[in-house]
Amino acid sequence: MNSKDSKTKVAVLFGGRSVEHEISIITGLEVINALDSTRFQALPVYIAQDGRWFVGEALRDKQSYGNLTAALKEAVEVCLLPKPGSGGLTACKSDRGFTFNRTPKEFPADVFFPALHGTYGEDGSIQGLFELADVAYIGSNVSSSSLAMNKWTSKSLLTSVGVPTLSAVRLHREQAKALGDGIADYLRRGLCMDEDKPLVVKPCSLGSSIGVRGIHDWSELLTALVEVFQYDEYALIEPMVVDKMEINVAVIGYRSPLASVVEVPASHSDILSYEKKYLSPSGSKKAIGSSSTEGMASMARQIDPSDLEGLDDKLKKEARDLACKAYQMLDCAGCARIDFIYDKSVPKLYFNEINTLPGSLAYYLWNASTPSLTYTELLTRLIDEALARKASLRGLKRNVGFRALSS
Repeated sequence: MNSKDSKTKVAVLFGGRSVEHEISIITGLEVINALDSTRFQALPVYIAQDGRWFVGEALRDKQSYGNLTAALKEAVEVCLLPKPGSGGLTACKSDRGFTFNRTPKEFPADVFFPALHGTYGEDGSIQGLFELADVAYIGSNVSSSSLAMNKWTSKSLLTSVGVPTLSAVRLHREQAKALGDGIADYLRRGLCMDEDKPLVVKPCSLGSSIGVRGIHDWSELLTALVEVFQYDEYALIEPMVVDKMEINVAVIGYRSPLASVVEVPASHSDILSYEKKYLSPSGSKKAIGSSSTEGMASMARQIDPSDLEGLDDKLKKEARDLACKAYQMLDCAGCARIDFIYDKSVPKLYFNEINTLPGSLAYYLWNASTPSLTYTELLTRLIDEALARKASLRGLKRNVGFRALSS
């Protein structure tokens, strides 16, 4: 076994300034517990909802999140300096407030693992900080994270390269105010509808099905938009596929993508809601400290089903091929999950969205794939990829000297 000092130090970031904060904690703790302890030393980094970063051993324990105030009193507030060569996190809290210590305490990290969902985690924000600090990190880069997080831009790009997507209208909240009672006519024109068919209204840049609503009666449209605009300045409106099957595929492999088996999430309604994904059947919340909390892994689903009507080997292959194409076209890295909607009435498969850091890293799909990967093996592969990718970028020229100013 390697000595502690020779292990690769992995800073696992979780929590964050997102409505998906709680789900991120679950994923982060799963990652820490599943890391290969013979190769890696985990540094838990909790990002509070107010944006402050903390490290501390208590943050490894699920039970700590039942009394977070007490846990943070024992933790150290840190920051990642946007300075190449800093080599990790720096303690930055003193009794006088937020300031750098005269002799700052450092927490070394060889690679950063953002187990962050949603805003400021998957949208390129944290990736930009990693780039400024010149550190190795798991997952997609700034541009691909930003493109993938925005459902409108990802759909637009993928449509241009032949990946089928549903028609959609993007609506800014100020535009919605200006349209007033004319919103319905605007959507009919944009979606080429000659009658009021069911719609799906959702935030343009959010995950975990937060703010997503199915609309059968267009009189509910304004209510749905008001809810969306609580979370995002843009709403995305699409036609609802009534006779549908949802099909998800995970992909790994920067430059050489590999697709997992498919999954079909179980849903008893038009929309797979946040509650269906993360809450118990009774609708009561599974506490972070509960042993029953498993994030996305606990959701009802069928993995690589062989007896599901309409899902044959040809459709599975199409989903897997399109998932790899979407992953490549968006220049993704790390583990992403690509979600499709299959319209059984046409029939046709449509790209729905891509998650560059899916809940639980979709490890349950890799467990069932061939070759099979355990959660630990998946994490090891992602870390090795991140370190290799960083090493390959070191040869790029970043400095051409002072020539314009010295001439």
